Amino acid sequence: MASADEKDDGTRGEELLELFARGTELTRQLLAETAQLRRKIADTSRADGSDAEASAEEQAALCDWIAKIDELQFENRGLLEGLRAAEDRNRGWAERHAEIEERHNELANLYVASYALHASFDPKEVVAAISEIVINLIGAEVFALYSFDGENGNLTPVACEGRPLSTFPPIAIGVGIIGSTVAQGTRFVAAPVASGVAARGENDPVVVIPLYVRGSALGAIALYKLFDQKSGLSELDRQLFDLLETHAATALLASHLFPMSVARPPVMSPTRVDRVTN
Repeated sequence: MASADEKDDGTRGEELLELFARGTELTRQLLAETAQLRRKIADTSRADGSDAEASAEEQAALCDWIAKIDELQFENRGLLEGLRAAEDRNRGWAERHAEIEERHNELANLYVASYALHASFDPKEVVAAISEIVINLIGAEVFALYSFDGENGNLTPVACEGRPLSTFPPIAIGVGIIGSTVAQGTRFVAAPVASGVAARGENDPVVVIPLYVRGSALGAIALYKLFDQKSGLSELDRQLFDLLETHAATALLASHLFPMSVARPPVMSPTRVDRVTN
């Protein structure tokens, strides 16, 4: 809802536009009349001496008109400057409004994503909620969800998007980018690929989000490819990474997804992996 100041400035801007238009039209009329007077003065200068008095009066009138034109031009410059100042203020308010609206949208997305993660204990719905966040909010085209199997120390893919699940091999803890990220418990975000440098391979992740519950490794979410129209990661993306890192693990554990997904004797609680400290 617009404030009283915004309404006043908007009305003032319209008044300035109207005054400026009226001043411009009056100036045009005065210039036309001045041209007529000049023509009359030129005609009278060629007349006999009996018209000298009338010519002097017309010259005096011409001087008055020129003075009025100068005054109106000065006023028009002032009105134009006021109009430009009002336009600058309106532009600033519009930019501020767009920024606030963007922040509201980000908060709404974060709230919806957080609610979706904890809205169900059904493993399929939890995975669907994670996929919704990763694909539609972050903009990842290919990603995989890994479960940590404490018996053999491997990260096993249990769900994915963009490629068949069989194309994501198990990963040993501490091996490669994903294994090292989970071992250290610190999120991995790849640097942008510089011009002239070979592109990443399909198994090189762009982002790895380790999933921990009370210091125990539960798995990881690995993003392998972003949509082509996505130029880079935004502040909202990083907030969503925080959300997944904090809430996805607890939602998955609550749904008992990982113990039910791994084709081995079920592990009813996450196995502890000490984080590597540098």
